[in-house]
Amino acid sequence: MLALKRLLLVIFVLVVPGLLTALLYVAANALLAATNRVIDPQIVTDAAVVEFALFFFVAVLEAKNRWSS
Repeated sequence: MLALKRLLLVIFVLVVPGLLTALLYVAANALLAATNRVIDPQIVTDAAVVEFALFFFVAVLEAKNRWSS
């Protein structure tokens, strides 16, 4: 049971940050298209990279917190 829990934590760390980043990236582009706003695509891409790094950091901290319990 412990091995399954730890496997799920590793999967969580590997999958969730990418999904959240993709969701926010698509939502930002949809919002820009819906409001007829134009922004440099490099800014949106850079924001996605920063979001991914932050989501990954939080996911690692959450997994670390739950690893031993």
